[in-house]
Amino acid sequence: MTSSREYSVYVTENVQRQDLPALDAANRSRARAKMATLAIQPTRHPTLRGALAGLRSVRAGQLRIIFAVDGERRTVTVIAIGRRRAHERRDVYADTIRRLDRTGHPDSTPKDRRGRGA
Repeated sequence: MTSSREYSVYVTENVQRQDLPALDAANRSRARAKMATLAIQPTRHPTLRGALAGLRSVRAGQLRIIFAVDGERRTVTVIAIGRRRAHERRDVYADTIRRLDRTGHPDSTPKDRRGRGA
């Protein structure tokens, strides 16, 4: 049972269809476990700077999980999961920038952990 103080965690369609299936079983399990912990204190994780200002990042082993927090609605939206590969096209931060539209919002409808729309 979730308390009224916890946040709801949603994942975008890109994460459901691209990021999670691309991971091996161990990393997928690690990412899902870390995403579940985001419901408790998502704002304790560091905020990003530059083009991703306002978003947050948390490590799950070698993976990075990029997410947005809406304190008013008490929601966390996972935008991307991947490895940090500095100066490469497949870097999770570069991929996140590509996924955001011009207004800075995720490019697809948030889904909850079970894949249903928010």
